Amino acid sequence: LGFNPQWSPPEAVAEGEAAEGRLQWRLDEQQVFTLTLSSPKSRNALSRPVLEALQQILSDLPRSTRVLLLQSQGSVFSSGHDFGDFDEALGHETQRDTLKLCSQVNMLLHQIPQPTIAVVQGLATAAGCQLACSCDLVLAADSAAFQLPGAANGGFCHTPAVSLGMRVPPNLVAEMAFLAEKVPADRAERTGLVNRVIPRVKLYSEARRLAEKLASADPVQIQRGKQVLYQQISTPNLAEKYQ
Repeated sequence: LGFNPQWSPPEAVAEGEAAEGRLQWRLDEQQVFTLTLSSPKSRNALSRPVLEALQQILSDLPRSTRVLLLQSQGSVFSSGHDFGDFDEALGHETQRDTLKLCSQVNMLLHQIPQPTIAVVQGLATAAGCQLACSCDLVLAADSAAFQLPGAANGGFCHTPAVSLGMRVPPNLVAEMAFLAEKVPADRAERTGLVNRVIPRVKLYSEARRLAEKLASADPVQIQRGKQVLYQQISTPNLAEKYQ
């Protein structure tokens, strides 16, 4: 399950939980901030309370944080939204607010200066796929898979396609959105959705190694570098990229 009983994490500087225990956070002495979706019984659904907690935590990250790890418990990384948040009785305005909140969380992962690493051990579907794709780096176990299932259930994964489209070519976004089929980790790596595929038993130790490597670098240069990198990527003109 990717857990080495001989390994113990660095001492925590601060830690806590939110959304009634469905989200855990931990800042350790290496300045690695770990966010853990901790509701495996609900397939780590991104309910409104979880999204609200993610938004608050990401907005108020300790300044000492050098890298953020996003992981989850259980066999599913995240199944996406909690369908209860889209009950017709809640009304369209409340439903739109939930989607807006989810978009804000994903934008924060992109906007915060610290590098972010998604550690995907299982299925990441719909908004769960979106959440992983919004991180700077995506590490996946060989047991992981990615899916936009909306079209198979009478809907369409509009907003998850946004962050997915930042990582893969349009033809794969279209395939995943229209066909709603799972993309296994090995294909996800070949297409650029995933940075590295790692055996499940080594996933968390490798994620930790990379996080500590980033945390040991000059934080000013890394954080400034992230900002400039995405500015370059989003700039269409070659001359402007070199400015």
